[in-house]
Amino acid sequence: MLNLAGVIILLAGIGMAGFILWNPHADDSRAESIEEDSPLSPGDSRRYSRNVEIYSGSIGVLLDKWMQAGRELGRTRPLAIVIVAVSLAGSVVCFKAASRE
Repeated sequence: MLNLAGVIILLAGIGMAGFILWNPHADDSRAESIEEDSPLSPGDSRRYSRNVEIYSGSIGVLLDKWMQAGRELGRTRPLAIVIVAVSLAGSVVCFKAASRE
């Protein structure tokens, strides 16, 4: 039963990642060219980081960095890689648990 769950998790993860990568509506090249043409974002400045730290403390700075990292994961290629890695890890756990039974 766990072997079947592992196979389903693995196939679902690969299928979702494939759909995300080959989706014709998801175009990262346009987003990358906009970022290259624009100056530094406000989040990259020392003043912004200092204001976040003053108003919300060190936890706020940490949460802001996590939110920026989350926005980076929203792009298609990193998101697909994360989905495949998580599904692979989940399926390996299922296969290992099935071999112990």
